[in-house]
Amino acid sequence: MHGRALLVLLCVLGLAAASGLFADVARSVVPPRYCGRMAIKGSPYQVNVDQITCAEGRRFGKRYLVDHAKPSGYRCQDFDSRVGRVRVYCNNGRRVFFLIRR
Repeated sequence: MHGRALLVLLCVLGLAAASGLFADVARSVVPPRYCGRMAIKGSPYQVNVDQITCAEGRRFGKRYLVDHAKPSGYRCQDFDSRVGRVRVYCNNGRRVFFLIRR
């Protein structure tokens, strides 16, 4: 009886692991959301976010470029301010916002 219970337990655990593996494969990758353009210090920027709202991304981006204050828990990288290039990229795990100079 003990061997049969162990076999059933291993089958249940194996099915649970397999279903978790296939659940990750079934998810599709979603590109960052476009949140429009805004002018900061006279320069136009395109705002994109992932896993946060557009309002937060716009607010965080403006605050970072004006005051150089990053949001709590975020790591931010500055890049050269060239037209068509990413100017600021900030992330907090899966939460991301970035600004492209236009």
